[in-house]
Amino acid sequence: MLAIALLSAIGTAPALVARADELNARYVNCLFAMARDAKARSVEESEFPVLLAESCVPERALLREAAIAVQRQRGSTRNAAQAEWSRVEAQGRASVERAYRIAR
Repeated sequence: MLAIALLSAIGTAPALVARADELNARYVNCLFAMARDAKARSVEESEFPVLLAESCVPERALLREAAIAVQRQRGSTRNAAQAEWSRVEAQGRASVERAYRIAR
């Protein structure tokens, strides 16, 4: 989900990309595990975005730092790297929200 935009890093140190990929998998798995749990508990669609924002905080923080490091190594400024993270992360969360609505 988030890996496509973050990890298409030609010229980026392979270890950094591998670490970001691993953290991405952990974050995505956490989000979808939370969504499955929310579905099992019949969490209302209107409550789901708040639950999503409050979930997987450690995983999101680790991925954020790795994603920014990848972008910085590719030559982005810190501000540009943070903006790219914000854009990609928002798209990823929107995808989880759509999946939740569809699955209900």
